[in-house]
Amino acid sequence: LTSTGGVDLSAFYGRRALRLLPPLLLVLAATLAAVWWLYAPIDRAAVEAYAGEIAELAGSEGLSRRHLAWRLGLGTDILESGQRRREIGNFLALLSTIRGVKGRERDRVAR
Repeated sequence: LTSTGGVDLSAFYGRRALRLLPPLLLVLAATLAAVWWLYAPIDRAAVEAYAGEIAELAGSEGLSRRHLAWRLGLGTDILESGQRRREIGNFLALLSTIRGVKGRERDRVAR
């Protein structure tokens, strides 16, 4: 409080910024350095090769498609369009059921 009985907000926030900004900048710099160190060496050739294999998977048929899917670690739930639709439908149904249960529990607690 000043002699007038009020609070000098600019001085208050100035001291607060001087106290909080240095640790914040240090954490941001350390995080940025860690991200650059961990994720910067992306092998673009490997990413392009993987994308090419995925594109080839869409165009191939029969046994070659199954071998390629096995090498990429993809199951029949990805390869067959009917099964893929059922899997997505089951996931969405489960998701809506979970949200519905949470909503009912929230309503029951609120009452």
